[in-house]
Amino acid sequence: MRLRDYMIPELVLVDVPGSDREAVLDAMAQALCKAIPNLDCKTVWDGLIEREKKIATGLERGVAVPHTTLVGLEKTLLLVARLDQPVDFEALDGKPVDLIFMLLSPPECIATHIRLLARVARLCSAGGLLDAMREAKDEEALFRVVEEEDGRHV
Repeated sequence: MRLRDYMIPELVLVDVPGSDREAVLDAMAQALCKAIPNLDCKTVWDGLIEREKKIATGLERGVAVPHTTLVGLEKTLLLVARLDQPVDFEALDGKPVDLIFMLLSPPECIATHIRLLARVARLCSAGGLLDAMREAKDEEALFRVVEEEDGRHV
């Protein structure tokens, strides 16, 4: 399983605006709905916020992994983003988040969803992925950084 198989270039974002978690999730939902017009932005946002209310998705080292399942989504998608400023995602280490891996799956693809969450967590704990993501100059470079690091791991 490779992250690349679930990423599309239009959903790799740099300098995502937002002064809080809700604003960041809204900006990312808007980008998703622009790339995939048949999705309803409010439904996407509501699913992400509902998940955040159950338990925050902030991990450690400036990373959050907001995720939800969406009826009507045709395949699992992974959005990757670097924020324009760190935001509180109630991370496990108490630090603000500036890198986001947002995972969206159809309800019938929950096994894939869980495996991808685990893969993201493993990749974020290994080597220099996060530093390289922070240094990427644009969306294309950010896409390549994630793709290359993902390709180095089994």
